[in-house]
Amino acid sequence: MNRLLREKQLPKIFFLGCMFLAYLYSTPYLSIYLFKSEIERKEINRAEKYVNLTSVRKSVKPQVTSFVKDKVKKESYYKEVSPISLSILDSIIEVSINSIIDSIVTIKGLKLLMDNGYLIELKSDYEKDSKDIKADIKLYYQSINTFILSSQIAGHVNPTKTIWKREKLFHWRLSFVELSSDYFN
Repeated sequence: MNRLLREKQLPKIFFLGCMFLAYLYSTPYLSIYLFKSEIERKEINRAEKYVNLTSVRKSVKPQVTSFVKDKVKKESYYKEVSPISLSILDSIIEVSINSIIDSIVTIKGLKLLMDNGYLIELKSDYEKDSKDIKADIKLYYQSINTFILSSQIAGHVNPTKTIWKREKLFHWRLSFVELSSDYFN
């Protein structure tokens, strides 16, 4: 009797286990979808629960800082500046980058980045919106607790990646952004 009962329950247990694993697998896709939906409905406060803005800003800052400092070093007058002036210039660059990142790395900016590969709306010579820029989007797991949304823009060598981290069993948050090396060109 007990064995017969177990044999009847086994398919149900197997089915429930499969459903649980399918839901567990799909949670980052759902988080990304819900994040984008909240933004489109202009529910910014609700969208913020899917993003760790502090972590994202910290991930973008060294990338932008490196670019700006490399650009400044390439200028010919950089070599003629005294060490004291260089430290002052570094401080000015640091403050400027912090304020720029705080104003650009926002919920709306992140949605643009995920959709188009850019943090800001761009206008070309022909006044086209950034919506005209087509990005090849790929979604994949990097590890069991890390999910990648990769946005490859036509003409760019490298993709821009948004990295989502599992915070609880079913909750994911955008935690890091890797900008394409082409982003600054």
